[in-house]
Amino acid sequence: MRRPLLAYPLMLFALLLCSPLHAAVQTLETNWYDPVRQRSIPLKAYLPEGKAPAPTILFSHGLGGSRDAAVDWVSYWAEHGFTVLVLQHPGSDASVWQDKPAKDRRANLRHAATAHQLLERLRDVSFVIDYLVEHRQDTVASRVDLLRLGASGHSFGAVTTQGLAGERYPMVGLRFADPRPLAFLAFSPSLRNDRERRHSQMIRPMLLITGTDDQDPLHAERTPADRAALLDHLPPGDKYRLVLDGANHAFLGGQQRGKVNGDATAQRKLVQEASLQFWRAYLLNDTQAQQWLKQAAPGTTRQLNASWATR
Repeated sequence: MRRPLLAYPLMLFALLLCSPLHAAVQTLETNWYDPVRQRSIPLKAYLPEGKAPAPTILFSHGLGGSRDAAVDWVSYWAEHGFTVLVLQHPGSDASVWQDKPAKDRRANLRHAATAHQLLERLRDVSFVIDYLVEHRQDTVASRVDLLRLGASGHSFGAVTTQGLAGERYPMVGLRFADPRPLAFLAFSPSLRNDRERRHSQMIRPMLLITGTDDQDPLHAERTPADRAALLDHLPPGDKYRLVLDGANHAFLGGQQRGKVNGDATAQRKLVQEASLQFWRAYLLNDTQAQQWLKQAAPGTTRQLNASWATR
């Protein structure tokens, strides 16, 4: 156990219903309380058909988001047999801009994109994994296979994912990397200055998904090319990158917004298929999925003017 947890944790069940997106998927909203930080973490669980534990993906939303993030991606994974837990991070979630004057929203978002909030996000994910370990009879925890965990996120959630995967931070090092996830998927990843070899310990499998118009909404100096360039800094072996033609930051958030060149429905399906094959390859040890990633993916992506790279 990584930290003490309450014997009788606060659990607020807000919703238990069949998802309208797919009859076999149930959604459950809850809040788990971390007594060490006196912090409540809202979650939304997507539970696949059946009652047995399933391979599980932890998803971290972008700056200003919520546990309702990335429905296009997370619901698809659940439909195909994965439990998905979408975390909401207090302090960098929708509360920083909702019900605030329009003129203040951008500044509020920038002020929430701090190193402190990143560390809190990393602690949130590790706390949730600890909770799953310690409360196996919990409704959600009972549907999680602790030996087959993955981590994903969009934008600030991608930065969170990179930290869990072993990105090194100044003054912090690798202290917040978590050894328990087997694989990582970053939507709109970030590349910071790598002179200190910040990415040398990111040795576990990783898929990066970005777009040629994936501009940082708050930092114009961070270009779409920077996002794509992260692949070149990762240690080789089981690393992949999908770049969508014309996809912008909102499209990659997976909530039916934003733009992409060509057929948006087809591009969305490509993201769903590539991400599903990645999870199958590294959470299920599916050799056919691994073959798809290494052999079939390049031709599949070219049909939509997308690009695929491996390392």
